[in-house]
Amino acid sequence: MDIEELKATAELAQLELNEEEVVRLQEEVGRMLENFAKMEELDVADLPPTAHALTHDNPLREDQPDSRVNTEELLNRAPERENEFFIVPNVL
Repeated sequence: MDIEELKATAELAQLELNEEEVVRLQEEVGRMLENFAKMEELDVADLPPTAHALTHDNPLREDQPDSRVNTEELLNRAPERENEFFIVPNVL
């Protein structure tokens, strides 16, 4: 990445860089871009579209309807309600 591209990118990101930071960042970004170029050389045609470093099953239980909930009792606790709905004050 040339210095003008780097300065324009920093400006878009609202970063104020001094000249020393620009030079150091140019080197670091250059190394990153070289690494990306190396990754583009890899053959990934046989890889599955997504992969995860950790393979965990979903630790959450399935949602099950609970017949113990009394809707009328819950609605009676609301400060305001209209039929089967809570009335929520406007915020804006």
